[in-house]
Amino acid sequence: MLTEKIKDPFEEHSKGGILKMRKVLSFVLILALVLSSFSMAFAGSSTELKSLSDISGSTNESAIEVAYDLGIVTGNPDGTYQPTKAVTRAEFAALITRALAIPDSALAGYASTSFKDTTGYSWAVPYLAFCNSKGIMLGDGAGNAMPGKTITVNEAVTMALRAVGYTANSAELTGVWPSNYVTKAQELKLYDDVAKDATGVDKANAAQIIYNTLTVDKVSVNSDGKTEVVKKDGVAVSLLTSGLNCTVDEKVIVKDSTISESLINAAKYLGQRGNVYRNDDDEIVAFIAKDNTQLTGRFIQSGSNVKFVTTDAEKEYSFNSQTLTVGAVLLNGDDDSSDYTADVTTVGAIATGMTTPEYVLNADVSGNTIKNVWSVNKWVANGSDQVSATNIADIADDHSLLSCDFVEDDNDNIDYTQFQLAGISSISDLKADNVVYVYETTTGIRKIEVGTATAEGTVKSFKNAKDTEYTTKFAIGANTYKNAAETLNGVNGGDSITEDRVSDDVKAFLDARGFVYDFTNLTSANNFAVVERVDSGIDYQAKLMLADGTEKTFVYKKGDVGYLAADTLIGYGLNKSGEITEANKFYATGASINLSSKTVADYISISAGGIQAANFSSLTAISISMTNAKIASDCVVFTYDSVADEYDTTTIDKVEIDKLITGATILFEKKNNNTVDTAKIVALIVPEAMAKSGDKSFAVLNEKNKDSNDDGDKVWNVVGFKDGAKLNTLTDDNSDSLFNGWTAPAYRSGTGYGLSSVALYEVKTDANGVVTSTTIVTAGGNSGKYKTALALDSTAKTVEADKRNSVVIDGVRFALADKVVIYRVDKGEYKLYTGDLKDGDAVALYEIDDDADGYDVVIFGRQ
Repeated sequence: MLTEKIKDPFEEHSKGGILKMRKVLSFVLILALVLSSFSMAFAGSSTELKSLSDISGSTNESAIEVAYDLGIVTGNPDGTYQPTKAVTRAEFAALITRALAIPDSALAGYASTSFKDTTGYSWAVPYLAFCNSKGIMLGDGAGNAMPGKTITVNEAVTMALRAVGYTANSAELTGVWPSNYVTKAQELKLYDDVAKDATGVDKANAAQIIYNTLTVDKVSVNSDGKTEVVKKDGVAVSLLTSGLNCTVDEKVIVKDSTISESLINAAKYLGQRGNVYRNDDDEIVAFIAKDNTQLTGRFIQSGSNVKFVTTDAEKEYSFNSQTLTVGAVLLNGDDDSSDYTADVTTVGAIATGMTTPEYVLNADVSGNTIKNVWSVNKWVANGSDQVSATNIADIADDHSLLSCDFVEDDNDNIDYTQFQLAGISSISDLKADNVVYVYETTTGIRKIEVGTATAEGTVKSFKNAKDTEYTTKFAIGANTYKNAAETLNGVNGGDSITEDRVSDDVKAFLDARGFVYDFTNLTSANNFAVVERVDSGIDYQAKLMLADGTEKTFVYKKGDVGYLAADTLIGYGLNKSGEITEANKFYATGASINLSSKTVADYISISAGGIQAANFSSLTAISISMTNAKIASDCVVFTYDSVADEYDTTTIDKVEIDKLITGATILFEKKNNNTVDTAKIVALIVPEAMAKSGDKSFAVLNEKNKDSNDDGDKVWNVVGFKDGAKLNTLTDDNSDSLFNGWTAPAYRSGTGYGLSSVALYEVKTDANGVVTSTTIVTAGGNSGKYKTALALDSTAKTVEADKRNSVVIDGVRFALADKVVIYRVDKGEYKLYTGDLKDGDAVALYEIDDDADGYDVVIFGRQ
């Protein structure tokens, strides 16, 4: 009959489709040609292909995925499928042709068609001509294919039946069109899961009709109308077993061991029952579920009666028999787990023996009755967390996620066909703070669920668990939620929302299924500040130094807040009126923090006289010794100037990470249940001298003179060079420690030539260029902070120089950086030098960074 037009459904994805080439090249020659011309969608091992992002939860999801795996349908470049988009007659002709695995070599013979109305549809001509020649598409009888018209459901199933061999003279087709084809299509279940009220076919229903047709027995009809099933070696064949030359394993339960040799992503079928189709290399290329419905929920046992209640919809199912035999009991798809005993194989035994929150039943279901149980899959998260940038980097660096390992292909790349992904279309879409659950077997990661959404509002309508639910429910704003830790298996690390949070404003972080993994209490003490002054008079006010470096005075109500005292580091919360509602501290004072060779993500060493606690409902002042705290990446850092008795703010990356910081104050994270996470540091006070005021700079000094600044403070005026540019500035005080008792440089000529009193300093300056601190860089070895090399006096051999590239000292050649800065000591002062070094120069070399490109600063003298 008829078919429809848009541009080629593959043309939408023509550029992206090339990237979707899969490695299924072992079917037969004919399929190899199909692969090269039609962008078959089988999974490539080390190239991740985005899943279709807009089909989750659709009635036709399985059908679309199978058709997508086989390359019969494709998605759009943005990862969508657009399931509700109408399908034209021309497009459906292309889908049927692809379902028949017709290669380009065969289509090349259909460059023209007898249809008269193909102008503008040149891409569709081979498909229309092929389908017309095989009697699959007849047109309107007047020579028109109507390629741009939306195809109807009846037209689509008619074409599908003709594709498997039902010609109009078949004795099994009674009556006139469309009833003759409709009746047969209903008998063969081609209408299953096709929208009942649909007239025109959309992309979801098109995939469903193709899916339903793939396993229908092919037939041949002779001139007398006799219709017989086509067989090969005595076995009926279908589009999958003939056109794609597959063998079939029937009524298989997909397990962890099944998918290892799969060319499609069979991990998404773990636990399901159906037919597995393999190519001639015994590799899985398709899976068609048979009488399989997935239910996710809990076994509920009351006496000897067992029921099953789904987690999301809380729909209750009864079992046809309480002694149904379970086909397989799986852990993350693996039936080799010692977690289950061999006798846990009946519904009653499972309900008694499995008490963890949630299971996935794969069953034959009719209405609300479970007739047979094919498998019970217990998905247990091996890793669960809000991931960090480091976790995400581990995917590429270590082929792992949350300490779980990906399956690798023969080239040691991640095999993206071996795990299912939910919540995002591609691993590349994973972002820091997403809620991630990873499910692993002994083979490797089999499933990753990613939650990207948050919910923000006031907690209300808290309901205790019912006997049939086992979980609590509550509202955040207008929507109802459950806690992940109470609902799923193996999920930990986050905080559940409890009934004492009612009326609190929260921001909840949701997992892929919409359960609350963790939350931030917006009215709790999750802001950080240093208390500068407290007025406990009539108005009750407190002046705080905030994390952004500003000072602000807040009102608080006596007795309504916890701990407010001057010169303390606190976490605080505000109500909607901006009043302090909570102030707490839990921190170590006078702590020593060893940050040497660490990054902010590393664990650090802490020693302190005591940890002080106040106003945490379950805590009292305690003493604790620890070596396992971790600095949060967004840690708030305050600095304290003991001389000026002033606080300021900085960032964690501006804190010296190569020193032992003494006298620090550490604020640990307060958890939502009024306990403290002593393994996580959320705020610090460090001595001002421990904070960087800018990038590292290096200077040589020619003069150090007493002076005063605009405020009348006694300071030094220093003159020299900094990073190869002239330096003439003030310091912030006149202490002798600045420039470490500087003396003028000298060069000794004569028989005992060499350098004397030379010094390179690391200097810090504020935003106005005022020098705030200095550290001398010692030359003469590799054991200090900076790598150095030295030839200063007559005991050194003659220095050989190769222009500005390298020098030789005592027979060892030292490379100089491309951007080396060279100072010459001449007549008692440093001078910037732009020429070449020469043999016999006395040199001091300084390597001041870790780039290993050579020594960065040279100080030399010359006779």
